Amino acid sequence: MTYNQSSYIRVRFGVYHFVRRVPADVKQHYRSDRVSISLRTKSAKAAIRSAQSISQRLDDYWHGLRLQKMDVPALHLLIDNIDDVVDDSPTMIVRPLSVLQNAMDDMCQRLWAIDR
Repeated sequence: MTYNQSSYIRVRFGVYHFVRRVPADVKQHYRSDRVSISLRTKSAKAAIRSAQSISQRLDDYWHGLRLQKMDVPALHLLIDNIDDVVDDSPTMIVRPLSVLQNAMDDMCQRLWAIDR
């Protein structure tokens, strides 16, 4: 998403701060409805650069939270054991449910690592 990044910047006593509202669909993960972080700079250029980075990281993290809530599409079509599949079609690739769940877990852990 493209935002006017400077809209997340506020100045308090000459020091720049990043302030952004938490989207409604991920509010349950936060104690407050806003994320407020001191950028510890009096330079507008440095503040804009930092705000862009923080904003992108928040967007990525929130996207990961949204993906966790999402159900796996066509879950009822997946099989749990790859050995049960008998298909001679070379174009059909069927993955067991456990492999997909492990991949989703791995992706979510990587997104969380970005935040830390």
